[in-house]
Amino acid sequence: MEPTTITTTTTISTSLPPHQPPKKTKTTTYKHPPPPPTTPPTTPPHHSPPPTQLLIPSLPNELTLEILTRLPTKSLIKFTTISKPWNLTITSPHFTKSHLSTSLKNPLHPHHYLLHYSTRPHFSLHQTPLQTVTNCPGSISKAMTHPMQCPDKSSWLVGSINGLVCVAFDENELILWNPCLRKHRRVPRVNVEAKRGCFLLYGFAYDNVGDDYKVVALLCLFSNVDVFENVVMLYSAKSDRWKKIDGFKDCVPLNDSGKFVNGKVHWATNTGLKLDSGRRCNWSIVFVDVGDESSGELDQPDYGEGKYNLVLGVMGEWICVLCDDGENHLDFWVMKEYGVSESWTKFASISCLNGPRTAVLGIYEPPLCLLNDGNMLMFGRNLVMYNLLDDSHSSLKISDFYACIEALVYVESLVLP
Repeated sequence: MEPTTITTTTTISTSLPPHQPPKKTKTTTYKHPPPPPTTPPTTPPHHSPPPTQLLIPSLPNELTLEILTRLPTKSLIKFTTISKPWNLTITSPHFTKSHLSTSLKNPLHPHHYLLHYSTRPHFSLHQTPLQTVTNCPGSISKAMTHPMQCPDKSSWLVGSINGLVCVAFDENELILWNPCLRKHRRVPRVNVEAKRGCFLLYGFAYDNVGDDYKVVALLCLFSNVDVFENVVMLYSAKSDRWKKIDGFKDCVPLNDSGKFVNGKVHWATNTGLKLDSGRRCNWSIVFVDVGDESSGELDQPDYGEGKYNLVLGVMGEWICVLCDDGENHLDFWVMKEYGVSESWTKFASISCLNGPRTAVLGIYEPPLCLLNDGNMLMFGRNLVMYNLLDDSHSSLKISDFYACIEALVYVESLVLP
């Protein structure tokens, strides 16, 4: 096919003296059509791919990026000021996810922190590097402040996912907060009618399919003895909105914050306000799936004979039930394959060999984290390291932890709230 020829004629008229020609004609021939006009890119800067030029002239970019993913978040924040290519690379979603994945897989947990509330000498928030907690007796915690901190407001830690911490204040106020980046997002108030005798509980979650951080709000309404109902609301960080979803209607939640595992937020519940024989007859585990917005109930293991206090928790990537006989013995049950009732396994049993449990571990809570060296970090009236390999445990000393009322472990990251 012959190339297309386009001829354009430009005529210029001017007021000239009579002895000069009045017009000038210019003809230009193109063998192809002229290129279309260019438009500026619409992709936000933080979505730009890593630059093609070398970040460090003496190293390939692949090696440079591999090194950067292993560095602390605070160092990376400083490196964003080196140049525009460095800023675009470190703030890109791809690098944020790569850095987070590397941090979560590191068996030494160099980027993990213990975050806890203490009540003495006053109500305050503290953090300590997890490596310091486990390796350095007598660790000193660092006082923290968050954007909504106020001595007149009660607050509690709802949960932590991928470096974001969800904090609740006075029931109907929430923030999603990255302590390392010192950035936060205020969550709109739950738009439900509050009635006398009602209270709000929350669960923090992540929708992996939609890449969206979400909060489940459980509004519990009590109108009379044994007369109650629940309203379930779901918040999406992407849409910045709440919406009402179907959920469990006729049960009383027993844990303050929902436990997030496998895309679902779980609560231990009871189907009646009166417990039979002081035990677990009506105790159940219900969940809300933040992906398809469904709800359901998990089967439980056979805990055996006897009376137990049951506490719901998370151990690693497993849903966990702490089974406490109230004297000197604990069983830890985990569901190793989510949704498969036959996969419930008694993961560990602890006997307090040094006498009554109040003298050793205090009031038990589910593990804070499971370490790769066979140790399990727990807390009650104090902080305890339990060794699964030799069935031993020891108290850990951290300043301001003796008055701890709640704690969680989070990983520092570049994830924006």
